[in-house]
Amino acid sequence: MIDPPDFIDPDQADQWAITALSAAGIDTTQVLGVSADLGFFSEQAARQAAAELMMAGYSAVKVAQTGWNAKPSPLFPQMTSWTTTVTTNVVPTLDTVRSMRVGLGQYAAATGGRWVSGGVGTPVTDAWASAEAGAIDPAIIDQVDQQLIDYLFAYDSNMRQATLMNTGLLFGTEAAARQVAAELIGTGYSEVSVVPSKAGWTTSVGTYFVPKLESIRALRLNLTQFAQSRGGSWVGCTGAVATPKGFDEQPS
Repeated sequence: MIDPPDFIDPDQADQWAITALSAAGIDTTQVLGVSADLGFFSEQAARQAAAELMMAGYSAVKVAQTGWNAKPSPLFPQMTSWTTTVTTNVVPTLDTVRSMRVGLGQYAAATGGRWVSGGVGTPVTDAWASAEAGAIDPAIIDQVDQQLIDYLFAYDSNMRQATLMNTGLLFGTEAAARQVAAELIGTGYSEVSVVPSKAGWTTSVGTYFVPKLESIRALRLNLTQFAQSRGGSWVGCTGAVATPKGFDEQPS
């Protein structure tokens, strides 16, 4: 990958990034996931920003610890301790990328944070676009937990290592889905997203833990109760797995 040249004009940097994507064969006339990293000096500030930006309409937010600085350093002012990553699904034109950079840069500065970087990737989606409320038979719901364990094992996941587990919660309105996402990112979950689905709006909730049957079941029960208390329902859970070797190889 070619390193970007140093630009004084941020608009030139944005345009270079879009042009580089096109040169790499990516169709930049289609909706993609445009993201930004904002740095903060405390977990509380990072999570508050994530919750506020989720309510403001961004497709996904994520919070992660990225350092140990508790306050700005005179030598390295951009080195913060927590990063809030926000993503929105949009066609990446110069105007849309600039608007996001300027708006989030101003937001971060006003809330004690820093603009760190921006990027473009795949659009935000989840595994429950066709999910319907009550689609899983309550009589066999406990089997779903074991099926997830079997799925992770089949894909050779390290069952002793923390794995990203995503849970889907279905709501009738975007406002309800966003409110739940904001609450959950504010209380300690790693990442959340909100996307439209066949039966309404889906909040995807991501958290890391060692995948044991009792842990998966506890997560399902807790989030089911949480969703139901806010008019929603649990629709599924998936674990992040690596692509099996040779899976994406083209036949000779």
